[in-house]
Amino acid sequence: MNIPETLKNALNLRNQKLWQDCLTLIENLNPEHAAAKRYHRRLLLECHFHLNQFTKAHIALTEALALNPEGRELEALIYWQGRLESSLTEDVTSSSGMEKLGLQYLREKKWQAAQSTFNSLCQKYPQDAKHRYHLGISYLESGDLAKAIINLKHCVQIDCLMQKAWYALGSVFLSEGLTKNALEYFTEGYSADPFHADGLACHKALKDLKN
Repeated sequence: MNIPETLKNALNLRNQKLWQDCLTLIENLNPEHAAAKRYHRRLLLECHFHLNQFTKAHIALTEALALNPEGRELEALIYWQGRLESSLTEDVTSSSGMEKLGLQYLREKKWQAAQSTFNSLCQKYPQDAKHRYHLGISYLESGDLAKAIINLKHCVQIDCLMQKAWYALGSVFLSEGLTKNALEYFTEGYSADPFHADGLACHKALKDLKN
């Protein structure tokens, strides 16, 4: 069954308010065509919302808006955004649910979804270093070194004791052959706490570079 036919069947389930059946049908789809992709995210949003999975609904909304909808599509998403914001539920308003989902995306190597999640968390909690760290790692794992470096540097500006961020920065620059920069970041990471596991990892990296 091709994706357009699957989405058509999902629409029938949606119209019958069979939200779980609709979600089961489409949650593993990843259509390539832009219009189908926008429609797919919209269906995900509605299914998650009606199943009280508000954090996942928020992620689907973020992904749908990132696809640059226009006209009636955009109006529909704005409507759903309002419904989500008015749903005063712990799952939406706390960082714990979204963070858990973002970490799940990282484990499943769903980099774009992880980036959307942690971008939202960084906007909502700009002084939380761990969200900025995870955002940097999601960019690093997807191969976007420039954005990874920006976010990891931001992370250590917020919390200079975040040793794993120093280590990640050192590793990025070492992979690019910039050993002087790598030495600087590994040194910062080790100095933050020489006895912590992340500090020991920085120390080992320093020894390997000097040998």
